[in-house]
Amino acid sequence: MSTHEVVRAIRDIQRRRMFDVFDADRPSFLTRYRLTDAEQHALLTNDYRALYDAGVHPMSVLFFSQVNGVPMPEYLRIIGAAAHRVAEFGRLGRD
Repeated sequence: MSTHEVVRAIRDIQRRRMFDVFDADRPSFLTRYRLTDAEQHALLTNDYRALYDAGVHPMSVLFFSQVNGVPMPEYLRIIGAAAHRVAEFGRLGRD
């Protein structure tokens, strides 16, 4: 997996506020980037763990999860963060 194109796609989706375009037709949107089949599949299916495990920077994966409406504790659980970190973020805003 070449993470540069994945990060570029995520940056465009998140920074350029193109999530609606992406979400309306993900396969078509992803043709703009030179992605492997595995990269495309991970982005099409919101497979944050596959992106993280492939070496995509955790902040890029976090940004992608956020535009997809995933709460921080869920993101941390998906990528395998320590349970105490997940609990810590789960308490934020409730204290």
